[in-house]
Amino acid sequence: DILFYVNTFCWTYDPRKPNGTVPFITWAYQDEVLLDLVDCIFSGRDVLIQKSRDMGASWMILLVFEWLWHFRGGQSFLLVSRNEDYVDKPGNPKSLFWKIDFLHKHQPEWMVPRLTRTKLRLTNDENGSTIDGESTTGDVARGDRRTAIGLDEFAAFDVDSSYRALASTRDATRCRIFNSTPAGSSNAFYDISHNKEIEQLELHWSKHPEKSIGLYSTDGKIRSPWYDAECKRCAHNQEIAQELDIDFAGSDYQF
Repeated sequence: DILFYVNTFCWTYDPRKPNGTVPFITWAYQDEVLLDLVDCIFSGRDVLIQKSRDMGASWMILLVFEWLWHFRGGQSFLLVSRNEDYVDKPGNPKSLFWKIDFLHKHQPEWMVPRLTRTKLRLTNDENGSTIDGESTTGDVARGDRRTAIGLDEFAAFDVDSSYRALASTRDATRCRIFNSTPAGSSNAFYDISHNKEIEQLELHWSKHPEKSIGLYSTDGKIRSPWYDAECKRCAHNQEIAQELDIDFAGSDYQF
């Protein structure tokens, strides 16, 4: 069971905490997302995650991929980000593969399967499942076949490459997971966020139990003491719209 696995055997990295290494104990909204992502992969449908910053979305995608890689044979996953360093760079916690390596480093030795780890590739030698990585290009995954493809911070991709990646990944898998905070309306992430044929998950900061303490509403807008403090730290309204509000129009660059 993925929820038992994550809450019992997985750790996450947060340098804001005293020792940086903390058990991955899920919030209720994270349980829903983990189960929904698994269902999307099993049933073969695309899903988009539009989120406020710091909601754990990238970690959750990686947890689902790693869980299936770990316990199901013959799985093949692809992780895509806007440049190679964000996909796999040793020692860089922002790197997607660094996070997976971190998970294995903090699990009991008896639980971690025999594996082969090379740059941009992780193979489970016991069941043949793989996780590969690529930076975004117009031809990402073209001619490929994957169980699922995760496209991280998709709104930050080069605009031309993001539209071409939509076409090149479509036939490679039945399940693409698009994850990002908004970055204006002139990009592929905006378009698919308004596509009613694609399942939409919204991870607004108000779903986080700690950030929503003291939740209140003023002028029809949800706020909290945490939100008010974060707004004061933001340089301008565009940053608030992009990082906190999931506001596509407000996150666009203003003249």
